[in-house]
Amino acid sequence: MLSLAMVACRDDVIDSAPDRLQGTTWKFDDFYITFVSETALNLHGENGQDVLAKGTYSVIDTFIEVALNDRVRAGSWDGEQLMIDGMVGRLTKTAQQ
Repeated sequence: MLSLAMVACRDDVIDSAPDRLQGTTWKFDDFYITFVSETALNLHGENGQDVLAKGTYSVIDTFIEVALNDRVRAGSWDGEQLMIDGMVGRLTKTAQQ
């Protein structure tokens, strides 16, 4: 069964996409993911502050794999668009902010 991508409104989307994920935060539906290093990430709740879980990720070419809560989720990262488990993320913070 294919999952449909959920795209949030783009009113506060950052215009310039980062060249890597480290230091960025992305909003997915009702949670946020912050890529804290080249391999580690934090899952945040709706407020974007509370860390609900810590996980890892790896990127090979345009394929991303996220390990979180004993489950691996696949997606894609093309340098601009991030999709994980069928959900399209919205960039809310870059490493420079």
